[in-house]
Amino acid sequence: MFMHKDVVIVSVPYTEAMPMVAPVLLSSCLENAGISAKGVDLSIKFTERFIDEPYWVDLRNILTFGTTSNDTSLPRHMAIDVFKFIKQQLLDIKEKYNPKWLGLSIFTNESVNFSYLMIPYIKKYLPEVKIIIGGRGLELTNGVHNVPNYKIYHQYGMVDSIVIGDSEASIIDVIKYGRTGVIFSAQQTKEDLDRIPPPKWEDYDLKVYDKFKYDKNRLDEDQRYMAVTASKGCVRSCTFCDVASWWPDYIFRDGENVADEIIAGYRNTGIVNFEFTDNLVNGSITNYRKMNQRLADEIPNTIAYRGFAIFRGKNQMPDSDFDLMAKAGCKAWDVGVESGSESVRNELRKKFSNDDMD
Repeated sequence: MFMHKDVVIVSVPYTEAMPMVAPVLLSSCLENAGISAKGVDLSIKFTERFIDEPYWVDLRNILTFGTTSNDTSLPRHMAIDVFKFIKQQLLDIKEKYNPKWLGLSIFTNESVNFSYLMIPYIKKYLPEVKIIIGGRGLELTNGVHNVPNYKIYHQYGMVDSIVIGDSEASIIDVIKYGRTGVIFSAQQTKEDLDRIPPPKWEDYDLKVYDKFKYDKNRLDEDQRYMAVTASKGCVRSCTFCDVASWWPDYIFRDGENVADEIIAGYRNTGIVNFEFTDNLVNGSITNYRKMNQRLADEIPNTIAYRGFAIFRGKNQMPDSDFDLMAKAGCKAWDVGVESGSESVRNELRKKFSNDDMD
């Protein structure tokens, strides 16, 4: 079925077998701005196609770790299969959507090598399409050239537009005005976060992910899950952490807004598992409490969520908060303790005591 789209955004392999947020979130932002868009999780298609091949582990390792070595060659039989896959996927996108722009989400360094294989084929089979790339993987250092990855794409003219930083607003500007070159996004504000629409999860066949049991301890029986972003940045500045280099200021969405996104996701898809992308879910205790209260009132004991958090004192988060969290659906926190020594943690600027931890 042909459905013309101005923009198609794909996740670039390799990523783990979980729904990639960027394609469906950015396509939602574009649609909200009157630009037709479609999110495609190319990475799950890649995993689905190759995971049963006898060379799967070698293929995955070459793609994910190749940027740390000058030897990134694929054995001939692997290369033929990969290029056939790329060609098939691109022709499928062209036939179904015939986009003017093709966006590549470079999630981490592990997506860089596949993009190098993919871009020449885009230019061959979709020659009229403009290529835009984004994702945190662009800002990481290329292990061979010792420069940020985005500089390699720019230096060799591999793509039309490169967005550095949070892309939710920048991508709209690029598409509307045809901006090219390297575009550095402005730091997001709390108001920006609250204006971001929910991801277009309907773009994905979410049942595909049921085939991959990536971590039974993290999710309930229904293996499908949705990712949720409630905040960016952190309220602490631990000595070893790089979060502040990505997001210097801690910003957060309204707690009821976040809860409504989860409720809508559950009611529209039946998915009950949610994973927070935040560096910490309880950075703003007031908003975290508001979110849990809304979930507990609207869909008590229904969904399951987990995320990263920090220890708070009893005066900040009393036992009643944990009762509310349980009713809202919190199944677990991941908390970075780093050391059992309070003095060592103080040197690391972790800012919590043994009593807080207890």
